[in-house]
Amino acid sequence: MTARSFTDVEYNYQLINERIAEAAQKIGKAREDITFLAATKTVDAATINHAISLGLDHIGENRVQELLAKYEEYDLENCSLQFIGHLQSNKVRQIVGKVDLIQSVDSFASFNESTDWIRSSRWTRSSLRTRFPHNRSRETSTPTCWSR
Repeated sequence: MTARSFTDVEYNYQLINERIAEAAQKIGKAREDITFLAATKTVDAATINHAISLGLDHIGENRVQELLAKYEEYDLENCSLQFIGHLQSNKVRQIVGKVDLIQSVDSFASFNESTDWIRSSRWTRSSLRTRFPHNRSRETSTPTCWSR
């Protein structure tokens, strides 16, 4: 990692925080009411850790393989790691215990698999939360849960 790249991270982090603060003010909210989650796709762990050292406290990875490759290098003491991609049930067991939040799963089977893995493990990270994307229109182009 070059000094120039860390300088870019610092500049971008400050710029995004300023934009969030301005947007929050426009809608009558405090900056602290808005969560800044940085997607870490294709970014190396050293750069992510530099952003965390600046105050970034939420990161999201969208590929299980990348999350696993970088996980041991992350400085997560004061940062929430979230899975923000499409999570298939066959990959759930690989990330349970490593993430604080799964933004979406591909099915109720994936959700059930994640809760089974949590129950069977001695997981010490904070309680895992999962969000289901909901699709009332039953559009088929994006994997979501449908209402009956």
